[in-house]
Amino acid sequence: MAPHGEAVTSTYTRATNFPKPPRVSNDSLNRTVSDISFLSKDVLENYKEVAPSPAVVDEKQLTLISEVEDAKCECCGMSEECTPEYIERVRSKYMGKWICGLCAEAVKEEMEKKQKGWVTLPGRWWL
Repeated sequence: MAPHGEAVTSTYTRATNFPKPPRVSNDSLNRTVSDISFLSKDVLENYKEVAPSPAVVDEKQLTLISEVEDAKCECCGMSEECTPEYIERVRSKYMGKWICGLCAEAVKEEMEKKQKGWVTLPGRWWL
């Protein structure tokens, strides 16, 4: 709407009429067929005999599910869920202290810069 409630009138007409795009014929479309449909019944029956059913899985084959614990970074204070084995590996690398991956990268970079000696990070001293 134009200012003051006046209607805008226009005599514009399209000078060129664009033709409609051509229709795509269905002749060029192909139906897809799964490769499994070409397998014979014998092959499928042999596969069923060889493959163990999920109900018959041996308990020895199952992997042990590790419990996770919350570990708090002693550098930045961030908390992560980690397995006890991972926590012990990190503590063995950093003098018994657990630090997160981000702080570990920062410590590693500082150690590379200084080669040997004390490295300072926010509020902490690292050997």
